[in-house]
Amino acid sequence: ASRGGTLEALEDGMLLLTVPYSVSVSSDAPALQLYSDVWLWAWISNSAEGSYAGYDAYAGAWSDPYSGAVNGADSGLLSLALPLEAGDRFDLGASASVSVYAPVPLPPLAWLLGVCLATVLGTRRAPSA
Repeated sequence: ASRGGTLEALEDGMLLLTVPYSVSVSSDAPALQLYSDVWLWAWISNSAEGSYAGYDAYAGAWSDPYSGAVNGADSGLLSLALPLEAGDRFDLGASASVSVYAPVPLPPLAWLLGVCLATVLGTRRAPSA
């Protein structure tokens, strides 16, 4: 999911955006790789000066059965401090996503090929001197 909008600064100043977030992942299937994240972003442009700047804040939670790494939950505040000048246009947005990855099994033929190749290479004779 994603939301965004465009605004224009009427005078110089600092805009502080703070958004509370909470993300978590869990599954009854231990072989799944899970990922959940939130992203807060802003792009500022001033056409009179030809300037452009981007700011973002990011947080996520994940579960990786292959490495054993788990950060199953995270919560807090995402914050951006945007220095603005009069006339700056800024795009603001936030998004959240969830991804699930299932392991792709190695086909049995690849295992068989690997074993055969290892056998052939392992039984080669050393060159005689």
